[in-house]
Amino acid sequence: MSRRGYILLEVLVAVVIMAVAFVGILKGFGVALHTMSQIRVNEQAMYLGQTLMDDLELEPPDAGSYEGRFTDDPARFGDEFASFGYRIEVDEEKPRYKEDPKGKPLQDLETFYRVDIAITHTDKRDRERTVLTLNTIVIEATLFSDQSLQSNQVF
Repeated sequence: MSRRGYILLEVLVAVVIMAVAFVGILKGFGVALHTMSQIRVNEQAMYLGQTLMDDLELEPPDAGSYEGRFTDDPARFGDEFASFGYRIEVDEEKPRYKEDPKGKPLQDLETFYRVDIAITHTDKRDRERTVLTLNTIVIEATLFSDQSLQSNQVF
């Protein structure tokens, strides 16, 4: 084999090695882009979940199940959250408390609500998955007096 044949063979091997390396680099970029999009979805879900929890603290819900999409309230949530939905399960619970040694109740405690919130996301292929699940307890308590509600116009 002449020297030219060896050079051609060396160039072909180098091109194959570069092609394999290039495919690996592209795959790495694809994985990084997918991970970044998942992080963005998770951050948005955390924001939406916190917003729902804040709403529930201001106005405790009735016991039951609630479902919806964040596009149902376009004034608060724009098109950016069109792919997100929620499911809320609210269970009314009576607190259990012990009696004092004489058999009298220690005090009469208020009812509270166990709230489970699931934030869902629908991807481009119309597959829905639960991104975030939150569990909390909400009590029936007035956070603001009537006077502060009127003076701050919080209704």
